Amino acid sequence: MKDIIDTVQQMYTSCNTTIYIIYLIVWSDDFEVNCNRKSQNSTWLMTVSICPPSNLKTSSICTSPIALGRKGSCHDTVRNHFNEEIERLQNKTMRYSSSHKGLISVVVKPLVISADRPERSSLNEVLGHGGKSTKRWTYSEIIDRKKLPTCETCFISRFNKINNGIIENLMPLPCTKCCDWDMSSGNKSSLFLPPSNYPTKQHPNSPDAPKDRGVSSNSDFHLGPVKVDYCHLTKCLKYAFWNYLHSEWNKGQTSAYLRLVGISTRFINKTIEFASLNKSSLPVDKSILEKIPLPSMWRSVYRLEQCIDTPMHLLFQGVVDSIITEMQSYFKFHKKWSFFGKNAFALMDEINKLQSDFCRVETFNGGDDYTTGGWIAESYLGFSRIFSIIISPTCQFLKRDNLLGWNEFQMMIQSLNAMLARLMCEIDVYIDDITTYIKIFLSCCTRYYETVYGTNGPKDKNPFWNSPNFLSLLNLPQQIKQFGSVRLHWEGIHERFIQYVKPHLKNMRTTTSYLLLKLQEIHDHNVLKEILIDEECIKPLAWKRYKSTLVYKTNCLVKQLIREGNCIMACIIHSDHSQNIDRVNVGIRYDKVVKLGTIVFDDSNGYHLNNQWFCTIEYIDTDLNDESLSMNDFNNNISDHVILVPSNSFADNKTRFSVIAKSWLTRNYESKMVLPNVSIN
Repeated sequence: MKDIIDTVQQMYTSCNTTIYIIYLIVWSDDFEVNCNRKSQNSTWLMTVSICPPSNLKTSSICTSPIALGRKGSCHDTVRNHFNEEIERLQNKTMRYSSSHKGLISVVVKPLVISADRPERSSLNEVLGHGGKSTKRWTYSEIIDRKKLPTCETCFISRFNKINNGIIENLMPLPCTKCCDWDMSSGNKSSLFLPPSNYPTKQHPNSPDAPKDRGVSSNSDFHLGPVKVDYCHLTKCLKYAFWNYLHSEWNKGQTSAYLRLVGISTRFINKTIEFASLNKSSLPVDKSILEKIPLPSMWRSVYRLEQCIDTPMHLLFQGVVDSIITEMQSYFKFHKKWSFFGKNAFALMDEINKLQSDFCRVETFNGGDDYTTGGWIAESYLGFSRIFSIIISPTCQFLKRDNLLGWNEFQMMIQSLNAMLARLMCEIDVYIDDITTYIKIFLSCCTRYYETVYGTNGPKDKNPFWNSPNFLSLLNLPQQIKQFGSVRLHWEGIHERFIQYVKPHLKNMRTTTSYLLLKLQEIHDHNVLKEILIDEECIKPLAWKRYKSTLVYKTNCLVKQLIREGNCIMACIIHSDHSQNIDRVNVGIRYDKVVKLGTIVFDDSNGYHLNNQWFCTIEYIDTDLNDESLSMNDFNNNISDHVILVPSNSFADNKTRFSVIAKSWLTRNYESKMVLPNVSIN
């Protein structure tokens, strides 16, 4: 937004009036109208959100549908239409504002395009999950699995720095043995041989080859990773088009070249077909390159990096889901999955009953199979918060068995927790710190896999290479630097608009005229609703399914929960991150007011388990003479919401509690709330 404001101010320096900027967020995806007949009537929806305030992000007041279509159809014509309209709207126009009671100067600017990976690949005509050269979003490379990961020396160096509290110079010096997860052409370790059937020569009058995507007949010719954008993709397409048009390359060579660049198979075939139609009119001059039918996004006002990675799909339905699947495979192989499932289910069920808004844990499904079927992104997010705690009982049990890869597995879970906390927390985190923990997590994943399956394990079954979500984590530091924290881009906010569309599509048909009629009906319905709504009268819901904290009925109830080893929702009152947290508070209801009860931590009776600090707690009753608070004052005084999670997996069988917080901080043995870290076991 700051970049956009600076650009607009420079464009209209001579304008004496205030210019108002309207920000747009464009979202698109497909969905099932009827879950009983999947893939029969899958519908594609495109929406635009206009400056949504935080309390109306999921409302139809600020979001409108602008296109309906069929899944699998080409939506290029529709996108081109709206891209051209957005380009026109970027020029200053005068528009009437009721609040200003007159005309004001308005400029419309798009912020980001929010979509999952398949949708982003489709709209940009680039290869998706199956593309060997496009595992990392916006990058073109062929991965050398031996050189790309951090070597053992660099890993230990980085690990020691973070455990010694060194924030500056976290990144080790360039290494000659590994790429250290750095995909750049300047790193010799990241160079790779061209794929088979890659062209070795070019036409004498060919346009210049794009940077790092030239051709050569030398046997020692290597290529390097390239960060692609629309300009680079266009240059590569024109370069390949010219050489194929003049029969310097055949179809196989043209396809191999463009697939390495990352262009989709569908568009490659379309380009080859267009070139074949023009072969009969040779010779041609280079003006024909301007006639190539480029995808609409390549010709738009957008930049490829505006198609951002969203935490909903990348982190939780992506990375966390893959880690849970790998955990299931690992435990099943060692015949420990049922043991883990039984221990985890009870705790997950108890946290689920709390209905916490920041830890929406769902229980496993499938009976004794303990599957995650039916989980949504919030379910994976909730599970990721308790991941390190929920495997703690299993840690104690399996530690005796000395299982192969168990220490590496624990480090992988710890590094996942540490990385997610830094990506999702509201406090400022150094970009280098985020980069460091992403690389530590990826290194822990590869160390685990190599320990369990060996360095020559089955490549086709390696989830950390097969899933593009893991390598795309490396994009997040730059994305955060440019577009802000990933927590600001939760795609579910935009997906929720589907609930306004589905009721209009009950009798689903396949004709374009039907979709056109329904889109008009949705618009009419939403406009009428906006006219009837008085925004000043919008009130919060009296009852919410999820909540940040509980107000307990009596002191005895809290004591009973502690005695029975149950989860407790509490809060931290008026505190900053530098203070010692030796106690937390719970609300006790007295008629229509709230009094504060106190839970005190006894760190002298604490214990580390899977890098989580557990200690015994004691409850101090509220008193009738204590200060009374209204519910509003109680909520306004809270600086952080926490859940105390119990465990009795200790030698003395005592129940101890660990802390998970809404802020993603955790409580350590020094009584401080800190971001979680990783330890070598």
